[in-house]
Amino acid sequence: MQYVCSHVCGRDLSAQSILLLDEHSSVVCPELLFVQMAETLELGHLVMLGNELCGTFTRSANHPASGPVVDHVPPATTVEDIRQYLKKGIGVRGAKRARLALAYVRDGAASVPEAKLATMYELPSEECGYGLGPITLNKRVRVSKTQNLQKKRDRYPDILLALAPIGINYDGEKDHLDLDGLIRLARAAALADAEDCVEAEKALAKKRRELRNKAVDDMRRDRELLCAGRVVLRATKEDVRSIDALDNFTRQLLWCAQVYFGVDVSEYEKVLDDSEPRRDRDKLWRSL
Repeated sequence: MQYVCSHVCGRDLSAQSILLLDEHSSVVCPELLFVQMAETLELGHLVMLGNELCGTFTRSANHPASGPVVDHVPPATTVEDIRQYLKKGIGVRGAKRARLALAYVRDGAASVPEAKLATMYELPSEECGYGLGPITLNKRVRVSKTQNLQKKRDRYPDILLALAPIGINYDGEKDHLDLDGLIRLARAAALADAEDCVEAEKALAKKRRELRNKAVDDMRRDRELLCAGRVVLRATKEDVRSIDALDNFTRQLLWCAQVYFGVDVSEYEKVLDDSEPRRDRDKLWRSL
């Protein structure tokens, strides 16, 4: 029972605070969940929770670190909904800390890596983050007709910084370069019986086309965003594997802000150069 926490509220809760699942069970609404967890979680973990509640993915309840992730789900709540709830429930314990954390929560995270990056970049250095906020997640960038494209369309960089027109796209191994899946299909085609060989080859060819089309679209995306005045760097699985790799990627992000847009990044670089905050960042990054 060490992970069970009991909450007692002596004040009347606002409407819809308790959601009935059936006649025997109920749960608190996402907004109240965020407030209640503010009493238990460290600030960085609370911000990460907020990014998940306001995002379009959900992690496994039993195994959040290693379990399956479900994508393309409606957000459980929004930053504005949590803010409005906090205005109504002034007397709820954890409200003050929840307000503090909410300043760093953003709507629209589409994956765990996006939510983790958003948490680290929004949090100030004294809270183990990089302090690069504010940022926006998956914000629409309209591609101009003057770019000689076949049609006018939108692009949605995963992360856009406010300190400069610079963004990040996270290109994960599964969605952008699924080599393991391609290898599995190639092996199946090589081992297939004669009657199954044709179908196996078709599946392999389809997979190759999908990977090629995704790679081409990613390159076009980067070009179109550059033409729209956004310098967007790709972050890979390897770039977020450790805090050392993430520090290096963040330093490159800052160099782009300085070289292309003349932003003074000296204060941000001091955070990267200081060994003591780095240890705290490493601890937070691994725990997220």
